[in-house]
Amino acid sequence: MPFLYPIHDAPHDYQRYTRHGLERELRAAGFILKATTPGLGALETAGLLASLSLGGVAREALRRRSPAVLLLPLLVCAVPVVNLLAWIGGKCCPDWDAMTSGYTVLASRG
Repeated sequence: MPFLYPIHDAPHDYQRYTRHGLERELRAAGFILKATTPGLGALETAGLLASLSLGGVAREALRRRSPAVLLLPLLVCAVPVVNLLAWIGGKCCPDWDAMTSGYTVLASRG
């Protein structure tokens, strides 16, 4: 279940569930929760969002034929650097479980 992620099924991308909202909805539907696991850690999620933003801006610059296309080489080079720093930070720093890319839930019926 995506949480912090850009619109990805427009125009039918209506909401994001927090861990608590997702668990509440599953319990209300009669599921027994076994485990809820966050996707990426906070710094990896920040890196993911930054990389997606850089890629989205680059795409829009091309699509709109904006003068910002002159920045494309910089944007393209920034993505792997951002990803590497986010990965290293995720391995070295304590995690903050309030920020993740999404959740995986293991649940069963009755």
